[in-house]
Amino acid sequence: MAMALDEPKESDIKFEQEGLTFVVDKQLANYLPYVTVGYRNSWLGKGLFVESGRFGC
Repeated sequence: MAMALDEPKESDIKFEQEGLTFVVDKQLANYLPYVTVGYRNSWLGKGLFVESGRFGC
């Protein structure tokens, strides 16, 4: 599983949460309940991250 900047496709699923719009490939939508998307700001760096609690990323 990865995160990328891309143009939305007609088959993608869009949803909004906390003011952010997410676009997810239809095939990956089944895994959304197991995924956390967040933002980190630490001494290692800062940026968005995707973590999977059930499957290895």
